[in-house]
Amino acid sequence: MEAGPSFWPWWRQKFRDNATIAGGFCLVFSFAFSYGVPVWLSVVSFTVPMAAYLSTVQWFLRRREVTPPFWAVVLSFGVGYFAVFAGALVTGIYISAWGTAMLSSRSWISPIHPELMQAMGRIVASPIIKWTVVSGFIGMLLTHFFFQINRKLGPGVLWQWISGKYHQPKPEERVVLFLDMRDSTTLAEQLGDLKFSGLVKAFISDVSRAVQECKGEVSHFIGDEVVATWKPGRGLDKGRCLQVVQVSKQNIAARSGYYMREFGLVPDFKAGMHIGQVVATEVGEAKSEIVLHGDAMNTAARIQGECNRLGEEFLVSKTLVERLESLQGWSCVEVGALELKGKEHAVPVAALRLS
Repeated sequence: MEAGPSFWPWWRQKFRDNATIAGGFCLVFSFAFSYGVPVWLSVVSFTVPMAAYLSTVQWFLRRREVTPPFWAVVLSFGVGYFAVFAGALVTGIYISAWGTAMLSSRSWISPIHPELMQAMGRIVASPIIKWTVVSGFIGMLLTHFFFQINRKLGPGVLWQWISGKYHQPKPEERVVLFLDMRDSTTLAEQLGDLKFSGLVKAFISDVSRAVQECKGEVSHFIGDEVVATWKPGRGLDKGRCLQVVQVSKQNIAARSGYYMREFGLVPDFKAGMHIGQVVATEVGEAKSEIVLHGDAMNTAARIQGECNRLGEEFLVSKTLVERLESLQGWSCVEVGALELKGKEHAVPVAALRLS
């Protein structure tokens, strides 16, 4: 369970996602037009409270120590989300009516003005509001379900899966990153399984956010290791693929108090990066997944595996260094050609250190 300083980054991200959903419904079910409310006012009035209510409810549901019975989960989810939707609707109506009244009169109006209360009562009691509550709530659940599936698979993967883009193996060039927590075996023994699982969860959360901020795609997780990729156009531009290491360190440092309080340490990591061809394909029947195979994946993993032996934090292939226009604040130290396991020829590698 994440707590403390983790609340605001998580809530902010969830607020953005929920605001997208709420904003869409505000436009689709814009009953406010019936009452002459300006579009910009209705968007703000309904989107902000709905996103805030949803994010807060989701935060509290996420913090549950014990998972309740299935029927209780379904009941609390249905009742809770319906209450949130209805509450946000009433809040939006109130703000819209109040704002419209002040815009029309160009003067301050008390938020509890009798005429405002009466107008709001008539609006809430109108048939169109009841229709909007029911249809909007069902639509919100379906959209929220779509967002959760999209989050589970990763940004952009859902459409690739639906369209069948990777039904057949497809070669692509990618920048590949393998980033692994240092001394994870020792930490697991010291902390115990439960504590260590919490550490891994928090660590992966911080690194995943960094990958997203740097326009990358999380491919998969291997224990406490994060595997991410970039299409060359995104990853090489402005050295975004290198920035992920800096941003990850910043995210972890920002939560150092939480890490020390919960686990008595601040995690460190090592990373390896390479660019080359991978093959993307969909595998599995009972459980389908889009996976990446190929030499670039193996090479990046082997390069990362050399970090401990060489005492370096960040190793990259010379092939990648030569493709980068700028190292974005990193200094490049030649390591030489390394004999990597499974590779027929030695791979030239460099160590990147912050200048």
